[in-house]
Order: sequence, then C-alpha cells, then structure tokens
Amino acid sequence: MTTPEHLVVSLNRILDEEKYIQALCDESGGTRLGRQGIGDVEIWPRHLFVNPACDLLKFVRFFSAVKTYLEPREKDDYYRPQVTLELYIHKIDHPIAGMYSEFYGLEGLKIYAYRS
Repeated sequence: MTTPEHLVVSLNRILDEEKYIQALCDESGGTRLGRQGIGDVEIWPRHLFVNPACDLLKFVRFFSAVKTYLEPREKDDYYRPQVTLELYIHKIDHPIAGMYSEFYGLEGLKIYAYRS
C-alpha cells in the first residue's frame, strides 16, 4: 500500500524486506520462522512481525495472531502459550496499525517504528 509520492521508497522497501528480516534475526539471535501467521522471527517467547513494506496481508496475520494469543477469553478451550507479539513498521504506517484500537493495551502486544 503506497501513494504516488512514496512509490519509489515503497518499492525499495518491498525489495529489501528479506534484508530487514534477516538483519533483525541476526541482531537479536532469533530464529527465522517459515510458517505464516506466527511471525517472521522468533526469540521465545517473542514473535516478531517485520513489515517495512506496509504489506496489508502481514497486518492481517499480525492482528489474527493477537486475537488468537493475546485477546482475553472467558474460558480457554485449548492451551495458549504466553507470548509477546511485536510488529515492526515505519512511522508512516502507524495509522494502519491502529485499525484495531481495541487491541491497544493488551499485555504482550508491542508495536515499534523504524527510525528513518
């Protein structure tokens, strides 16, 4: 998702997404995850979703994981591990991350903006 003014920057972020993920993995000592929906990098109990390219599907996967693992329930029908879900985005994409404002304040939810 982009605008004409940001097209070149957005295309470069799409092309460099794997580098962003690998760099975060290397810096943190984390493990690359191959399964979709659980994040890009795991540093147990943290699951990191790296979204430098404003990929809407990645936002959907992140908020689906938040709903599955962090949203309070009256009764759990199955075991839910205590995890932290972290989303890494650019500041310009923060309004999209705010789509589900009811999730803000949930224990274990963190959103970080790249310094750019």
